[in-house]
Amino acid sequence: MTTQSDTGARLLIYGERRCSRPSAPSLVASMAALEGMHAAGLPGIVDVILTTRDDTTLEVSFIETLHERQKGHAGRAIEIITEAADAAGVKLILKAQACPPKRARRVLSTNELVRFYERRGIRIVSAALGGGILMERPPERRMRVVGRAA
Repeated sequence: MTTQSDTGARLLIYGERRCSRPSAPSLVASMAALEGMHAAGLPGIVDVILTTRDDTTLEVSFIETLHERQKGHAGRAIEIITEAADAAGVKLILKAQACPPKRARRVLSTNELVRFYERRGIRIVSAALGGGILMERPPERRMRVVGRAA
């Protein structure tokens, strides 16, 4: 599924055919993340590509803030993605690796990216072949308090 804004920013989901059924948790999470990013007004500001790796694994393949940098938009996008993954019981994976700068703007180094993701509960797994750092975040289950004992 693809959504593209007037500014050229993309919110993309790849890998649907890797899932066993349309209701696979990773597809549910990716669709919820897409809807959440739309509701937050992020299309046109943040470019995101999500890839379903299997029924229970969702990869953040690419994320970039295109406009209004240093205002927390990428952090908000990651927060929306992790909330959707948690709700669906899906593990998130990604590769933190600095990209060559576009135009004259500064990009985060690999170490800065790792710190950015670690602050959001995504942990280092290992060094990645070809550079970068592989990271993952298992789904968090939050206990709901239904009632209190008197």
